[in-house]
Amino acid sequence: EVKASDKPLQALARFEKTLYKYQKAIKIFFIAVRGMNSYNIRREIFEGGVRVMRLRIFILLMLVGLVSACAGKPTAQVAKSAKIPAVDQVQPLAPSVPGYSIRVNIPERVLYLKQDGKVIKNYSVAVGQGRYPTPVKQFTIEQIVWNPWWIPPDSDWAAGASKTPPGPNNPLGPVKMIMQEAVLIHGTNKPGSIGQPASHGCIRMYKEQAEELAWTLQSQYSDKSDPQLKDLYKKKKGQSFYVNLNQGVPVEVTYDTVEVADGQLVIHPDIYRRKGGLKQQIEQLLHLQGKENIQIKDEQLKNIQKLLQKGKVIMPMSDLVYSSMISAL
Repeated sequence: EVKASDKPLQALARFEKTLYKYQKAIKIFFIAVRGMNSYNIRREIFEGGVRVMRLRIFILLMLVGLVSACAGKPTAQVAKSAKIPAVDQVQPLAPSVPGYSIRVNIPERVLYLKQDGKVIKNYSVAVGQGRYPTPVKQFTIEQIVWNPWWIPPDSDWAAGASKTPPGPNNPLGPVKMIMQEAVLIHGTNKPGSIGQPASHGCIRMYKEQAEELAWTLQSQYSDKSDPQLKDLYKKKKGQSFYVNLNQGVPVEVTYDTVEVADGQLVIHPDIYRRKGGLKQQIEQLLHLQGKENIQIKDEQLKNIQKLLQKGKVIMPMSDLVYSSMISAL
């Protein structure tokens, strides 16, 4: 028969046996513990009562969890006793938080506004010239400035330029949305440049559309969502207003010259001349879609190249390949 006073000692022994299976550091720990005078341990238990023993067990349990996390090998028994799910029971991560995001495709010169991953609006934009290309990367919009000043950047094209206050002559228009690396999405005082590779790296929009986009983001991601603020910004055109967003808005800048939309091939001019030949671009796209050994009509490629001089080309995929290959599309 096991005496009640011996149960704490037996529990301690069981925990020691479990922990002894772990890494070298824990073995060293228990060597030190075992080196203690057993008489003193028993005296503490009997003199301090069960409360002292419970404290020891709690510390040992915490040590089990710590070692399991560091070693990355939690056993099913430990997971059960600590009420932590075993590795194969861990729930998948929650889906990304819904909200607004932006995609800009440079060859297409279009900005897409998405909500929960679905396109809800698109805007024609100007992108960087070949000499000053817009960077292809991931950005975030973190601040919006209404009625901004234009400060000449430290670049050769701005040499000798002066600061420009808010107003009709300001190159940034009525609003700018600030991203990293000094890249902006902003309005413009040159609406004729929209749809062209005309900027020095930033993304230009028609001023009314820039205001619309900026307000959409501001009203969603800041405490400055009172519609009367829009009237204030217009009334005080000479004053700049700064709005920090409480959540960065993701902006994906891509360089996709060939796309498929609604079953049709969409081809954009390679404005930065970064891609290979047109045939190679189309074959790469088909490869990504798992379509191999598709023969493309050379005469159609020549026609597309001529049409690209005027802008993007849209055609059914079936018009681009030989009839014997249509079933493979």
